[in-house]
Amino acid sequence: MLQLQLSKGHYEAAESTQRLLSTLRTPGQPELQTTFLYHRALLLRLQGQPAQEVLASALALYEATGDITGIIRCGFMSADLASRSGQHADAQAQLTAVSQRFQLTTPTVHLAQGMLLRRQHQFSEATQLFDDAYAQAQQRGDAVTAVRAALQNALTAHVQHDFQRVRTLLTPALEQAVTFGLPGGPLELRLDLDELTPLWDFARHDPKMADALARFLQVGIAQPPQHTPPVHLDALVLGPPLLFKDGQLIPFTLRDTVAVLLYITIHPGCQRTDIQISLFPDRPAQAASNYTRKALAELADTLGPVIEKRGTHNAPTYHLAPHVQLTTDIQALHTRIHQGDLRGAQALIRDRDPSQRRLPDNSYLQHLRAAAFADLKRAQQTAQTQ
Repeated sequence: MLQLQLSKGHYEAAESTQRLLSTLRTPGQPELQTTFLYHRALLLRLQGQPAQEVLASALALYEATGDITGIIRCGFMSADLASRSGQHADAQAQLTAVSQRFQLTTPTVHLAQGMLLRRQHQFSEATQLFDDAYAQAQQRGDAVTAVRAALQNALTAHVQHDFQRVRTLLTPALEQAVTFGLPGGPLELRLDLDELTPLWDFARHDPKMADALARFLQVGIAQPPQHTPPVHLDALVLGPPLLFKDGQLIPFTLRDTVAVLLYITIHPGCQRTDIQISLFPDRPAQAASNYTRKALAELADTLGPVIEKRGTHNAPTYHLAPHVQLTTDIQALHTRIHQGDLRGAQALIRDRDPSQRRLPDNSYLQHLRAAAFADLKRAQQTAQTQ
């Protein structure tokens, strides 16, 4: 009953069952104690709570009773938890110890090794291990491990912004997972789901994948995409471009990343060629394309999913995500002009660092800035004649 409750995701009921079992345990039943501790650790892990201490106790009892299956599953879960907390060396040591001790070369081992490498940003090595795990699992008829490997591989591709490979891997994995039938999915799969949430959001916004995702969510294997907390961005472009996220200054390595973000905000539904032509008209087409791609990647890496891609893969359109609000000092300047607060409008310009009057940005920002300065000048001239 406890395992079925965990499989279905009925965690409150599982906690009640564990409380009942805890009163029935006796010191003379080590197998019962071990099973109880493992499932206790498993429940904590599924709920996102610390589980290492309970897991270590379960592992010690499994070793005392010689339960190889229990040793392996505890060892793998312990390595996974260590890796998630950033203790990659410890995770690798635990994984290697279990694998060598029992001479394991199973798809699950390759899967665990790939997950560890992915978290260390060793993407090519992780991809190879996931490919191997998938092929071996398919050959053995192990559908659960095959789906896990495909999903982890898709996540690796997503981190690298290889969205075509994400689609190639994710769609069949979602379809295969639906065939499991069990509400909540197998426990092995459920342990991976918290890391895979970027894939659900990606599929939700892809017209070709939305149906597959809907069926996947309908059977209760994963939770539907949760409401995304609002994000406020403030772009200052009347001087050297600066961007603040929720009041915190965000550094960028590319000087025109802010300009790309601003262009998408002002021109929702634009395509990459629109950005290239408008922001970088003097650059060769390939150089402009590469720069735009890098700027979009930097926005995603630094700010998270603030830009949405819609439409086809070959010609997507770009939009500011619904949960993102972006304001600019240009907007503030026009608001103050409209309110008759010309001193306040002038202060938006005068307060910028005068030592950085030479602004090394593109012609698009220069045009926006010049138009704002001209509007302020006209308003000042009008006020003087009245």
